[in-house]
Amino acid sequence: MYNVYMDQSSSSLQTQTCICSTCKMQTYALYYFCPNCGKPLRHKPLSTSFFRQAGIYLFCVFFPPFGLWPAYKYFHEQSGNAKAIAAAATILTIASLIVTTYYTLYAMTFVQKYMENQGVGLSASYPF
Repeated sequence: MYNVYMDQSSSSLQTQTCICSTCKMQTYALYYFCPNCGKPLRHKPLSTSFFRQAGIYLFCVFFPPFGLWPAYKYFHEQSGNAKAIAAAATILTIASLIVTTYYTLYAMTFVQKYMENQGVGLSASYPF
């Protein structure tokens, strides 16, 4: 069944039932979505698979400021593994941001010195 996420914490939910707030159909508490109307019944946990983690970490490294969004999402999960992913994503994002800022400033300084050595500058093109 695609609606069910089986883990150790959901074993007590296998026999419990709940009522959908939209269509009032009785369903198993184990379901994340109502089988009748499709509305969410409870929050589905975020994936902590290896490939999902690798994608998050690569995203954090290559897009430094935007890497804080997945870190924020995983930080609000209940599992310890999700919180570890959030911590690693935050650290990678901050480290990548520091490295990116350092090399950007280095490149700007290099270009400025190159332009000064070539005689190109604001004073040469603007007489005031």
